[in-house]
Amino acid sequence: MRASAGKASFRRHGRLDTCLEEAREQVQALKQLADESPHELNQRQLAARQRAARERAERIEEAIRNCEQLQAQREAISKKSGRKPKEARASTTDPEARVMQFSDGGYRPGYNVQFSTTTDTSVIVGVEVVNAGSDQDQLPPMLDQMEQRYNEIPDEALVDGGFTSRESIDAASQAGCTVYAPLKEEQKQLETGKDPYAKKTGDSPALASWRARMGTEAAKAIYRLRCQTAEWVNANCRNRGLQQMPVRGQPKCRTIAVLYAIAHDIVRVAALRAKAVEMSG
Repeated sequence: MRASAGKASFRRHGRLDTCLEEAREQVQALKQLADESPHELNQRQLAARQRAARERAERIEEAIRNCEQLQAQREAISKKSGRKPKEARASTTDPEARVMQFSDGGYRPGYNVQFSTTTDTSVIVGVEVVNAGSDQDQLPPMLDQMEQRYNEIPDEALVDGGFTSRESIDAASQAGCTVYAPLKEEQKQLETGKDPYAKKTGDSPALASWRARMGTEAAKAIYRLRCQTAEWVNANCRNRGLQQMPVRGQPKCRTIAVLYAIAHDIVRVAALRAKAVEMSG
C-alpha cells in the first residue's frame, strides 16, 4: 500500500544529520523569539510554530534511527551475498515507511498490509501492517495474532509463494497449521526433468512434507481457494478507495487497515445473514 510520503523525502544519513541540525536551530530560534519578542506573534501562533518545529526534529531523529537500522540489515545481508550494500535512506515525513517494489514493478514509499481471511465466508480475521518489503517472515506473527484473538489457530493456511521461507513453514508446522503454498520455480523444474515435489538436501520434515503435499491434486484444489478469497478482498480494498494511506506512521496505518477490515466484515456479515434468511425461507 502506498505510504503518505514522497520519494523526495527519503534522504541518506549524512543529509539527515544536516536536516536535524537545521530543525534544532529552528526550534532554538523560535524559543529565542518567544523570549526576546513575545509580542511579534500571538501565543497560539507561536505555540503552533514551536510544536511543528519540535515534531519535525523528532521525525528526523526517528528517520536517522530507522536509517541506521536499515543500513545494519543491509550490511548483514551483504555479508551472505557478497554484494556491496546500497546506502540506506529514510523519510523525513514518514520515517517508518520504506521504498518497496509494487505489483507494477515500480518502487514507491509504502507499507506491507496483511489481511488474513476465511475461505468459506471471506471474513477478515487478522490484520497487520509492517514496513518489510518481503512476506517471508509474516506468516508466524499472523498465526500468533489469531491465537491471541481466538485462542486457536487455523488448521490450514493458504499463502502465496512469498511467504514460503523454511522458518515460516517450520513454525507453522510446529503450531499445528498445515501450509498450502506454491513451490518456487515449480514449472521450470518440471520442464528440466526435475521433481519439484521430492525432498531437497537440507529440508526439514515440515518442508519436505510441504513439497510432497503440493504435488497432489487435492492440495492444488485447496490452494485455488486462496485466489478467490484473498485477491477478492484485496480488490475490494482498492475499489473502496484505499489506494494510499491517508496517515503517516506504522501504528496509524495499522488503525486504517483495521477500520477497513471492520467495515468489510460488517458488509460480509450482513450479506451472509441475508443469504441464511433466504435459504431458510
